[in-house]
Amino acid sequence: MPAPQAAAGGGRGDQPINPAGFFIHSQLHAARPDVIAAAHAHAVHGKAWSTLGRLLDPVTQDPCTFYGSNSLYADFNGVVLDQAEGKRIAVALGPNKAVILQNHRFLTIGASVEEAAWLFITADATAHAQLLAEAAGTPTLIRPEVAEPLGRPRAFGGFSFRPYYDEIIDGLAVAPKCAIGLTLAGPIAHLARWGRDSPLAQHQSALTPSARLGSLLPAQLRNLSYGGCYRS
Repeated sequence: MPAPQAAAGGGRGDQPINPAGFFIHSQLHAARPDVIAAAHAHAVHGKAWSTLGRLLDPVTQDPCTFYGSNSLYADFNGVVLDQAEGKRIAVALGPNKAVILQNHRFLTIGASVEEAAWLFITADATAHAQLLAEAAGTPTLIRPEVAEPLGRPRAFGGFSFRPYYDEIIDGLAVAPKCAIGLTLAGPIAHLARWGRDSPLAQHQSALTPSARLGSLLPAQLRNLSYGGCYRS
């Protein structure tokens, strides 16, 4: 499959697209019809954790979200510019909520944009907590029989993202927390302009929360971390 090009007249868009994003996300959607959105960004703690070639451990309650539902793609072949590599990543993801791309970053999926974004935030925060815990000593892990039931549900992700979304819309200075606190000097001022009286906020107010996130989140994540959140 050739690298995708910008759509010509009459197409669905006229802007250049990210070939790596296309090759990864198109294969995820092909392999997982239940996936509505996939989120990834080069967040610092996820990048650090990906170098270890390990799954996330249940060191606290939050990472239990991924117990038995995160996987590892134990290879790195550079920027993904072909369909075959996208397929390999999709295979590595399997039925899980998240895949750790070796020496690269995290990628999470969801049945909504909100869920994918919340799982990504949680995965990066989980990596941060475990890196801190292991720097201090040897963490005591939560027992499998306790962690396993917490790793099964998926329906709560969209609800859990709502507070982050409200912070973005309200234009609070802490809004960048929703993207794991990356590169905050500039994005804070950028997000501060997204108050209730801004044209963007007025436009978004007429849409459902899911539709609002569909247009707001991609730019917000890209501005903060050079990553993105894509939906079909």
